[in-house]
Amino acid sequence: MIENFNSALNEMLAFVEQEARKIETLMNALRTTLKGRPLALFGRWSLVGQQILDACSDYGMEAACFCNFDGECGIVESKSGKAVPLIDTTTLLRDFPEATVVICSYFRKNDAVMDLVQHGFSGQRLVPWEWAAKIVRLQLFLDVSNSYHIHIDKYSWAFDLFKDEVSKQTLLDRLRLYLCGTKIKKNSMCSQYFEDGLITLGEREIFVDGGAHNGESAIEFIEQIKSAGGGYAHVYSFEPGPGNFKEAVKNISNYPNVTVIQKGLWNMETELTFFDKQDTLGSSFVNVPDKPEESGNIVQNVPVTSLDTFFSEIPKSDWPTFIKMDIEGAEREALLGAANIIGRVKPKLAICTYHKPEDIYVLPKTIMRIRSDYEFALRHYNDGPYETVLYAV
Repeated sequence: MIENFNSALNEMLAFVEQEARKIETLMNALRTTLKGRPLALFGRWSLVGQQILDACSDYGMEAACFCNFDGECGIVESKSGKAVPLIDTTTLLRDFPEATVVICSYFRKNDAVMDLVQHGFSGQRLVPWEWAAKIVRLQLFLDVSNSYHIHIDKYSWAFDLFKDEVSKQTLLDRLRLYLCGTKIKKNSMCSQYFEDGLITLGEREIFVDGGAHNGESAIEFIEQIKSAGGGYAHVYSFEPGPGNFKEAVKNISNYPNVTVIQKGLWNMETELTFFDKQDTLGSSFVNVPDKPEESGNIVQNVPVTSLDTFFSEIPKSDWPTFIKMDIEGAEREALLGAANIIGRVKPKLAICTYHKPEDIYVLPKTIMRIRSDYEFALRHYNDGPYETVLYAV
């Protein structure tokens, strides 16, 4: 029996509140340990140090100083705007001998404790790294969780849009991932993009493989056609990445009526910056960082086209009957770039919805504005956050 959206959401928000109370408990323990003494933070000044400084400030415990064991001195600022001196160990020992010290760095944490104990800081006045690590983990969780709250109402809309229980559960599973960090489980044993009961293959399919990668989806389509006793007129595989394009050509060049196009899909014919993360799962045409070269990943300019442009000189009888997209966050733009095809011939659609949290509601809304007679379903094909597919049939 499928969960009620509001009761499931309340359960998620209760979990988030429970995690928030853990921070409060840890901060109250620190306040008890302080007993009116100055608060000193000790470690390597970094993002973690800033997080601890800000968390303490949020709970009304402004640090008197941050002792940077790398020796760099200066001024840092807490979330409240308070200027906090960045000092070396000698200054800490001289100016704050009565302070309670929080160890804010995993690096050399044991050496730091031993050094402070040798200089007269008792164990009761030293708060171990493990305390700070819990604060950082919980604060990061809450920051991420809270950033997704803007999507909740629209997820409620999408929950009502989907009619079958598996789709509704898939949506709740993704919302739990975003709000609670709960791992998603695979919920289909079918081949991805070819869900039984949703995708029916006929005698003369024309398949668009948006995001061909190494050609595996095109090959799977051809195998599915054989199993269904159907046939295909043509496969068009779009892949902008030079390495993947070469692999796709090599893997599917022996199949008849297959064309591999070294372009991405978008809403027009142009050239875009492609941010290719080396884990291959986070590549994107959108949200390219300001200084991507510093990330160790690859940035390249790649040609893109729209399906309406590509098929503009092809007879309507040879337009796509089935469009699959896994195109690294460009799905909405590519759907808009196929509005004429979708509006006039209503191809089957299998569109990835895992690249951005808003995909689950933005993509069906985009399709519905083009054509209102589609029915929608969701399936998930991976034990993890990737490979959620929106079907429109």
